[in-house]
Amino acid sequence: MEAGIIMANFVYAIFGVILTLIFMLLGFKLFDRVTPFDTSKQLSDNNIAVGIVVGSIFIGLGIGVYLDRRFDTTPWLTLVFLGFGIAAGYRNIGLAIKKSRKL
Repeated sequence: MEAGIIMANFVYAIFGVILTLIFMLLGFKLFDRVTPFDTSKQLSDNNIAVGIVVGSIFIGLGIGVYLDRRFDTTPWLTLVFLGFGIAAGYRNIGLAIKKSRKL
């Protein structure tokens, strides 16, 4: 019986990882499409705004993974906080654009 539970948890964890990677890839592709610049080049050029977006996505992902492990809710809190991280990153980009237009 314990082997079945362990196997089910393993399958759920793999499913959560796959969903998380898919959402990360979709978020990155959407970000690359929306922005008129190359994200990788901007990160290598120390563009702070792009770094904040990428950082907020990973912070949201980290919080979600931690909470999933803490409360055994895999993959739901990871997905929720990944969404929060993506939203926070885009919000910061929007604020940066708004601020640069006022200058």
